[in-house]
Parts: sequence; structure tokens; C-alpha cells
Amino acid sequence: MTIPEPFRGPARISARAYPLRPEDAAALKHALYQLEDPTKSVGDLAHTIHRLGLKYPDHAGLHYAAALSRLRAYALAEGDVDLRTGLGQQWLADADEHLQAVLDTYGHAATYWYNLGCVRLAQGNKEDARRFFTHACEIDPQHGPSWLNLGHTCLAMNAVEDAWMAWSMALSLPSPDPLVTYDTAYALMIMGRWREAFAAYETRRRLDKYRDHFARCEAWGTKPWAGEPVPRGSTIIVAHEQGLGDAVQCARWARALQSAFDHVVFEVPKPAVRLLRQWLTCEVIAVGETPPPAEYHVPAMSLPYVLGAGAKDLWTDYLAPANPFGRKNRVGLVWAGSRSHANDAARSMPAYYAQRLADYCRHLHVEPVALQMDRPDEEYGTLSRPTFADLADTADAIASCDLVISVDTSVVHVAASMGVPVFMATAIPPDSRWGISSEKTPWYPRLHLIRQPAPGDWDSVIVEIERRLSVWFTS
Repeated sequence: MTIPEPFRGPARISARAYPLRPEDAAALKHALYQLEDPTKSVGDLAHTIHRLGLKYPDHAGLHYAAALSRLRAYALAEGDVDLRTGLGQQWLADADEHLQAVLDTYGHAATYWYNLGCVRLAQGNKEDARRFFTHACEIDPQHGPSWLNLGHTCLAMNAVEDAWMAWSMALSLPSPDPLVTYDTAYALMIMGRWREAFAAYETRRRLDKYRDHFARCEAWGTKPWAGEPVPRGSTIIVAHEQGLGDAVQCARWARALQSAFDHVVFEVPKPAVRLLRQWLTCEVIAVGETPPPAEYHVPAMSLPYVLGAGAKDLWTDYLAPANPFGRKNRVGLVWAGSRSHANDAARSMPAYYAQRLADYCRHLHVEPVALQMDRPDEEYGTLSRPTFADLADTADAIASCDLVISVDTSVVHVAASMGVPVFMATAIPPDSRWGISSEKTPWYPRLHLIRQPAPGDWDSVIVEIERRLSVWFTS
């Protein structure tokens, strides 16, 4: 989903339309400059706008700037669940109030309705968000961010055909804005247009949110690798991006890199180090370790692009096949992901569904095994809390199971990379890599996506999984 971004025009128009004292006009101009510059402090910006707002309470431009400053603060809190669910909700309410105050002034502008849609979407009001994004598209059919967020909102409401229509409109527009092109990558992934998606995803290199990551790579003194032939004896560092599951998923490309480089260094989060050292034949280091001297680097999430991967290339081979012989009568269970994940409220299921699955397994004379980490004791119920130190311990437990039932977490990637069958309870909206309709995925041949028929409908997912468990263990 596109993070709400400040749009500049309306605030400048109102600053000209409403006279200010010269010193206040200079302060507002400086505040608007701060709003446009991601390196400037949100706190200083908010203070300036608040001070001016006390002197000019009816100034539409100040209301609009105040709304955008709240949206920017909320955007910068990405990944901080406590901040977004606490103070962040007040920021959204304040932004909504300021935007409502200037409807008469800015109701003609697509960016006004786009920002109001972003507020309502962040608040969970999908119906209003869809209506506002649609209105923005009607006002300005060339406004790519509105089409993109309309598509994401429709997908979240399970209006798949409408989502495809909106994304198709966004993709048909010329888009010099790297943020729009970046967000288009997710739409292309969902639509299964992988090569185009991987190319569009490269625009993240131009976004402020990734600036520190790419600066870290440059600090190694290495050159970015774009797939070109390299001299013999060359070393490349694969720089980690995003989460644990992404590290495991990207490990499949190590063999391809080893055919091009004499020495490959894979950087991964510490919990994945021991596992991937067991699975890979290249060097594996933890994020934060000093890498060895190297000539090249490549971000992990750029690997499918620089290697030219398409739909037929996404699956390579099992990294470490589990022992396929003999039924074990054990099922692994995972019901929640990391709270810091942007979509965690949708992708994680209530713990009582795990207890229901555990009881159903016992009914089939199958032992349920909790693979779930880092949840409150009461969520485990009749299941034993595991004491895994890292993903290698998780993989050992997975190897003792006939299959794994999990929401979308790193455990899915570990199990599927081992060839252990996985029933993945898949929420609406899904992660873009899983598409929107098929049970199968080109990423893993033994992964089955058991999808919600409607947003939040875990009951139907669990009923279908129980049906499959019965067939699996009684046939």
C-alpha cells in the first residue's frame, strides 16, 4: 500500500490566496519546504504550523499543511506498532479534522481526496477510502497514486476485478514519480507479471526509505552488480533486505551466483545464520558483521531482477529436503507473525483457531506441534511452547512433521524450502508474492494457499484445512 505522501500544490495555492504578515509568510514557506524535504524534522514542522495556526485559525493552507504533517509522521512510524496504534491514531484523527476543515477550498483537487482516502484507509475504513480514491481518479484520471491505492483498497475488500482495473489504469500512465513506479511493482507481482514487477521494484533505490540501506552497501567500497560478466576471482556480497522469510526465500539464488563468482557472501539476520550455513555452500554472515573484502554487492531483493528470473525461474530446488520416508503423524502449527509487520493484523489469526486445529489433529490421532514463537503463554493452551534458539531449531522441528499449517511467516519459507507440505492460511489482502486467486504458487511446489473467501473469514479457512487434514491422515 502506498504510504501517504505530502502533495505540495494545494498548500502553496492557499498561501498565495490568503494574505499573511511578511514574517509569517516566510515561516509558512519554510514549513512547506520542510514538508517536502524528508530529511527535515517532523517535530519542527508541526511546531511551526501550530504556531501559525494560532494566529491564522481560518487559513486553509495551514490546515492542509497540518494534515499532511500528521500523515508524514504516521508514515515515518512504519514498523512501530505501539506508536501507530497509540499516538498514531490521534495523528490520523487530527489529519482528518484538518482536511474536513478545508473541503470547500480544496474539494476540487484530486490530491485532497487522495490524502483523505489515505487517512480513512489507515483507520481501517475501506468503504470511505475506496469512495475517496475513486473520486480522486474521477477528478484527475492521470493521478497514479489514487489508482494504485484504489486497487489496494479494492483488493482488501476482495473486489478482485475492480483491483485489476485500477492497477491496469495506473500501469497505463506515464509515471516519472519513483514512488508510484515502486508501488506499481507490488501490483505487477499480484498480477503475476514477474519480470515487469522485478524491474519496477528496482526504483526503491531512489526512495528515501531505502537510503540508509543502499548507503550501507556503498560503505563497503564495493560496486553494485547488475548481472554483467565479472573477472575471475571476484567476490560479491548479498546485502540482506526485509525479513527472515525473505532471507530464506532469496537463498535459492546462491547457486546461480556461485556460477558467476568465485566467492559469494550472503548476509542474513542472525536467527537465519546457522540454518543457511547448513543449507548453502557459500559464506553466510550475520547482519552487522564486517564482511570480507569484496568487489561487488547486490541487494538480496534485486537478485531475481539481475538474474533475469521470470515465472518459470522462481522455483529452483529444495535447499535441504526433509526425510520423506515414513509417516510421522505430527503437524506443525503457526498462527501469528511479527507484530511489526505492516499487514500483521490481517495475516495473523486468533489463537483459538490454533487450539481448534490442535483438537482436530488429536481427533485424527495426530500430534499437533507448536512451531509458533514469541506469543503470550495463554495463546499456547494445550500446546507446548517451543524453545527454539533460531531458525535451525525450527527447521529440525519441521523435519519431524508430516506437514505444516501456518499463516504467512518465515516458517512457511523454511518448511517449503525443505519440501515439507504447507497449508498456508492466507489472508485478504495477501502478500503480493502470493497473487490473488490460485492455490498454487511458482515460488514453492508443495505450498498450498488456503485463502479467505472474504476479509477476516478465518472460519472458512479452518474448515477447509480440517477437511484436508481428514483426507491426508485417513487415506
